[in-house]
Amino acid sequence: MIFLILLSLFILVLIGFLFLPMELTINTFNNQYQITFKGLARMWLEEDKDSILKIGLKVFFFTRYFSPFDKRKKQVQKTRKGVKKKKDKKRGWSLGQIMALLRTFRLKRFRLYIDTGDYITNAKLYPVFALISFYGLPCQINFRDTNGLILQIENRPIHLLKSFINYKTKSHGFTI
Repeated sequence: MIFLILLSLFILVLIGFLFLPMELTINTFNNQYQITFKGLARMWLEEDKDSILKIGLKVFFFTRYFSPFDKRKKQVQKTRKGVKKKKDKKRGWSLGQIMALLRTFRLKRFRLYIDTGDYITNAKLYPVFALISFYGLPCQINFRDTNGLILQIENRPIHLLKSFINYKTKSHGFTI
């Protein structure tokens, strides 16, 4: 009985996780690079003196830092000589599948600031960026030596899963 209660609780948490919004934020002005599962977890990148960067992870009230460029030696797996490994046929993602997944994302905020360092090139790019900004993507050419990007996109894991399943079934002739 307790096993069924724990199993149903686990399934409810998993279903709830699928509908939880996740947000990717890239802000080069504030050096903010993070992925957030609203109300549950947050992962971010920070500069570090010892290694190049460190990854911070916060789940509820628990915070932990990892270093991907740690100086510890990683264990190398030894393979026996004379044993042939089976080659897996790994199929890559098609362009249509990648585009279907990208369509599920919602752009919440986008700003692009560029200075090429050359006044003539900036002047030539100014009308192009003004046209791009007119049609909805705020891009600016400036003459102040500032380059930066502010990008904030949102998605839900259920949308990614649905897009992935629907693309797979469309390619095989099934519909959901």
